[in-house]
Amino acid sequence: MMLHLERLNQTRSLNAVTTHYDDDTTKVARKEDTILKTSNDIGPLHGVPITIKENTDQLSRTTSHGVLGFKGRFSGDDSPLVISLLSAGIITLGCTNSPEFAWRFHTVN
Repeated sequence: MMLHLERLNQTRSLNAVTTHYDDDTTKVARKEDTILKTSNDIGPLHGVPITIKENTDQLSRTTSHGVLGFKGRFSGDDSPLVISLLSAGIITLGCTNSPEFAWRFHTVN
């Protein structure tokens, strides 16, 4: 997991990942390693690192929808997609950039 975080930090100038979860990611990865060592009951995506678009609600995470005015907006719930991914065992590394309200297929960082 550390290699993924290091690579994300090397590419900060691109602003592709707008919010990094480095500390949380490390804690979750350690917890998932322990689960893997002690249990066979793991999800199909156990330990897979991913990023989630900033227009997708994540509990207690900023969800700006790509709008500068929403930069400090926090979500009160996980979206159904995030609930499914977390149940499958993914580890989130951060939020990735999105055009305003996801209205376009591209964005200018």
